[in-house]
Amino acid sequence: MKMFFNKTVKLGFLMEATQLKIHWYDYITINNIWFSFAIRSQVMTPLVLPLLIEQYVGDEAKGAYYGGLRLWGLMVALLAQSVMGVLSDHFPGRWGRRRVFITAGMIGEILALFAFLGILDMHTMGGFWLLFLIYFLSSVSANTAQAGANGLIPDLIPDAYKSKFAAVKSLFDLPLSLIFFSFIISRVVISGNLSGAILILMVVNGACLLLTLFVPEKPAVGSEKISWHPILRLGLMVAVFTTIILVMGMLVRWLVNFLPRDQSPGSLLAAGVILLLGMGLAILMSVGSGVRISLGKEGLKDLAFARWLTNRLAFFTGTSNLGSFLVFFLQSKFTQMKGIQAAQPVTSLVMITGVSILLATLPSGWLCDRFGKKKVIIAAALFVAAGAGIMVSANTLEIIAAGGVLIGSGTGLFYTASWAMGTTIVPKDQAGTYLGLATIAGAGAGAIGAFMGGPVGDQFGYSLLMMVYGAVVLFSGLAFIQTDWEFRAVWAKKDKKNILDGVE
Repeated sequence: MKMFFNKTVKLGFLMEATQLKIHWYDYITINNIWFSFAIRSQVMTPLVLPLLIEQYVGDEAKGAYYGGLRLWGLMVALLAQSVMGVLSDHFPGRWGRRRVFITAGMIGEILALFAFLGILDMHTMGGFWLLFLIYFLSSVSANTAQAGANGLIPDLIPDAYKSKFAAVKSLFDLPLSLIFFSFIISRVVISGNLSGAILILMVVNGACLLLTLFVPEKPAVGSEKISWHPILRLGLMVAVFTTIILVMGMLVRWLVNFLPRDQSPGSLLAAGVILLLGMGLAILMSVGSGVRISLGKEGLKDLAFARWLTNRLAFFTGTSNLGSFLVFFLQSKFTQMKGIQAAQPVTSLVMITGVSILLATLPSGWLCDRFGKKKVIIAAALFVAAGAGIMVSANTLEIIAAGGVLIGSGTGLFYTASWAMGTTIVPKDQAGTYLGLATIAGAGAGAIGAFMGGPVGDQFGYSLLMMVYGAVVLFSGLAFIQTDWEFRAVWAKKDKKNILDGVE
């Protein structure tokens, strides 16, 4: 009887903790934290980090150092968010399960931003290593907070309201953050005041944290014992991803060192082909190893999922790094843009691309229904590749902006079409495992493109690098080309599901 009573009480607390009477302000307190995450991404990755690295290491090796920073930062972020997510699922705290992790992470991020202020005036390699350490801590902190934030809607919001809360989350994530970046932070950065931009980030983080503290989370009791097997498996996956990227990156660097640095068409073509093949092999190896570790041998037989994951990883390898190396690209194309002088056009391009992403997502669902998800994904790849080509060949910022519109439009179409396809082809009883692997691949995309591409950009120019990123996106559509031998194999086994089930 006592055991039954205890279980009943625990069940009652769990039910109480998950019931929430919805008020208008809950939409703000639960979702506003995503505003701070979006602002951090928009300011740090395309602006603050590349400008500081250039200041510390100079022009000759800035791409290589930036690529290394992105590799380790993304892998640490991926591991931190996943581990902290598991821990928050089982945390029996007086504040509830999530707000403790959000609070700890946001305080750590504010302290990391404060540390950034202390290295802004450094001009030596010592500054880079301090930047590396601070960025490492910032990645852990920000992803600890995000791990907690991921669970707020699933924990607290009834099913009938989840779509509305998800829509408000998206509002904080892109339109509101983009408006704030465009009209507030961009003006501070353009004036050359990086410290002012970082101070604004600190204020935003503090304000969002205070609002999140009003989330009506209740003490969580009755949590199950933590299973460390998924964490160990994730750690193995991150280690394999990192090893693949490191090995392929060193191989690409070794091969391009044999080429003359005379900027001749032959040398540029050879360097571009080497980098493109290296990225392609890294993408294929990452997908194969990730599926094998996460899903086992049976997962390798699901060709539809493997194709989708390969397409997604290749697409994001190109698009994420087109933005990451934008500062260095503009500086190489317009020699008058030294240091902070590149901030103004970069902020303008970030804004234009972001608006294009937003506008393209509006009709994307209808386009998927009208023409099919596969065709929309291929069209998205063509848009991005064309945009990259326009940027590389442009002689004015206005034409580069036109390329940014195409890149943003293609990215917006891809977001909707790719995720819709993924939710269609994965097994419904294992959707979390399958789609979780796609999230992991998204982090790997930034690392593959940055670590492998940075040294090539240093040696052969960032215009070549942008062309290769565009080519990676273009060739991502090849993942959906059906070969004759595969058709024969499928018909021989009388099993059509594994190939293009759910792929129009």
